[in-house]
Amino acid sequence: MPLRGQYYFYFYSSQLVGYNMKLFLRRNFVLGAVIILVSLLSAAISALIVGSSIDRYSDSLERLGVDVAAVNSVKPPVVPGTIQEALTQVRERAAQSSLAIVNIVDPVHRDGIVASRIVGTATALTTDGWVMLPDSVVKLYGKNTRIVFDSVAYQVDTLVEDPATEYSFAKTKIASARVGTFGSSDTVASGDLVFVVSGDAIYPRTIISEMHYEDETNTLSSDVLSRLFSIDQDVSVSPGAMVTNAAGELIGVMADTQTIRPLTHITSALEDVLQNEEIHRTKLGVLYRDIVRIVDEDENFREGLRIVSVDRQSPADKAGIKVDDVILRVQGLPVDTKPLSEYVVLGKVGERIQLQVQRGETEIEIFVTLE
Repeated sequence: MPLRGQYYFYFYSSQLVGYNMKLFLRRNFVLGAVIILVSLLSAAISALIVGSSIDRYSDSLERLGVDVAAVNSVKPPVVPGTIQEALTQVRERAAQSSLAIVNIVDPVHRDGIVASRIVGTATALTTDGWVMLPDSVVKLYGKNTRIVFDSVAYQVDTLVEDPATEYSFAKTKIASARVGTFGSSDTVASGDLVFVVSGDAIYPRTIISEMHYEDETNTLSSDVLSRLFSIDQDVSVSPGAMVTNAAGELIGVMADTQTIRPLTHITSALEDVLQNEEIHRTKLGVLYRDIVRIVDEDENFREGLRIVSVDRQSPADKAGIKVDDVILRVQGLPVDTKPLSEYVVLGKVGERIQLQVQRGETEIEIFVTLE
């Protein structure tokens, strides 16, 4: 009997120990799960805080107006997919293509180039010295205009003015210039994040609208590149500042403190410049009202581009376009796909443009040969 009692004692003792062990493991499992959950929640909150910090950091760039590299020492940790990655792309792929323009007779430059006294920004287009720069700077400073590369001021040897934009092409003796990647300005849309680059300063901005220059009668010219993009805030940069997308690709240049001229307006002439050192912009020769965007109550026309005048002996006149014709489609596409002027001014001599036109009650097809 004592042996049997002892056996039961050991049996129940082992059962109790097993039960306690299971209870211990279960409690520790629950505790571990709670710890992991708290850790994940803490990480999520931290990510939100850091994301907020990055938002404040990007907003502060405008106030700082200094070299982004100098700000890097105080910026928040990298969080993938944030504006910080875009800033890195812009700095690595585009900023080195932004070249300062100085007025070399400014006494401040007597002992060396003073970065704070630049008068404009040029963009390196080729590695052998072709740059793009604003007309306003060239007209103001003439032969005293210098392009700064690696702290050396280079004079302009050849200047080719673009009659369709506010920019010119200049050939310098700069060798091994750092040229950025050209992006597509055709895909730019409202809400896109862009970066204005002027020297070492980089400013995040947002596209808020597409705008068109027009006169008080709401009339546009087929021969003027009127489309620009507007950004959400003014940016105080020197004329000619570059504009990139989040990948650091060049998509435009600042026309003024709040509007961007699309890159395609300018680079469309680059081939002519490199081959012939001159630019020939083609013309159509009409003025029109865009009754897709502006519709009067008494307008009975279908939506399109209503012709209000035709230049004599222009390509449009030779092709038979008449006042009150309404252009419905260009190259088979609706007229609101892109501005008529971009088919014309960005075209080549001898290129034919197909127009679908409403004349009275009849729809006709007209082919115009650009000159």
